[in-house]
Amino acid sequence: MASTGPAAVPLAEFDIELNRVRRLFARINDHRDPRGVRHKLEALLTLITVGLAAGKSSFAQIAAFGKRRPKLIKALGFRYAPSHTTIWRTACKVDPAAVRAVLQEIGRATLAGMYDLAMAIDGKRMRGSESESGKQTEIVMATEHTTGVILDADVVPKGGSELVVGRRMAKALAAGSRVAVITGDALHTDRNTARAIRKGRTDYVFKLKTEPPIFA
Repeated sequence: MASTGPAAVPLAEFDIELNRVRRLFARINDHRDPRGVRHKLEALLTLITVGLAAGKSSFAQIAAFGKRRPKLIKALGFRYAPSHTTIWRTACKVDPAAVRAVLQEIGRATLAGMYDLAMAIDGKRMRGSESESGKQTEIVMATEHTTGVILDADVVPKGGSELVVGRRMAKALAAGSRVAVITGDALHTDRNTARAIRKGRTDYVFKLKTEPPIFA
């Protein structure tokens, strides 16, 4: 779903990708009460994914995005565009781990055939999101340098740290055969992270601050 440049994606290619993403989301169990279901779960999750890829950072923006694109709504199998409350309720009830697994598969498929990848590990605060404490949700993402494709993302748990989540993600990436180098900012300049990456025979480049770094 990620764009690699300013040129528009050919319509036929987009339709193929859209259907593939829908089929992947169809694997997720729908725990909603069938008596109140008006839209298929895979259609809603695909709309959310496309909306996020288009830079829409809230459920209201995603709903408005869908309403302005009747062809997309029809292609996803909707009878009419879902409201932002429907999208919000669905997103709140779906299993995050199952969605993450699907998005990981989408990222791997997008980068299929590419090797010697350079992955950036970085923490972000999600606009339009809110944790139980009322703060913006913090996540750690693994982004491929040349394409901008996000291969993985995970939430920093309450009381947790970006460093620990990033280390776990870097270790998993280094264990594969396609990643050549992992980069990160000064926060990830950590001996344990470096050891985990080198154990997978992958290189790393971490940015250092001017003052001596503190290693965990």
